[in-house]
Amino acid sequence: MDAALKELLRKILDNFSRADFKRFKHCLRDQALIPWRKLEKADTDDAVDLMVQKYSMGAGNVMLTILQKMEHNQLAMDLERDLGKLGDQQYSPGLVSPLSCSFDGAPVLQHGWELYFVVVS
Repeated sequence: MDAALKELLRKILDNFSRADFKRFKHCLRDQALIPWRKLEKADTDDAVDLMVQKYSMGAGNVMLTILQKMEHNQLAMDLERDLGKLGDQQYSPGLVSPLSCSFDGAPVLQHGWELYFVVVS
């Protein structure tokens, strides 16, 4: 799964202009899990590897969010479609895994490509 996801993400970044890639890295830094010192000199392969290391299967959703922020709407729609295809091939319906993130301190669970926020009272 990692290899297919990495290839999908890499394909998008390889088509970016130099300026768009720089902006992408700044947006990725703003997500707060990957320090700028690691992103500053990263090429597309390095950026994808860092994303998958930090976000695991959520890396596609992070890229989707950044593409939308950068107003690359067609790329975002294409990625969303391709992530859905990838998810259909790779996930069983019962798979639930924790992501390495939280929302207001509560863990986030992933079921396929759906995210669930665990409410803690």
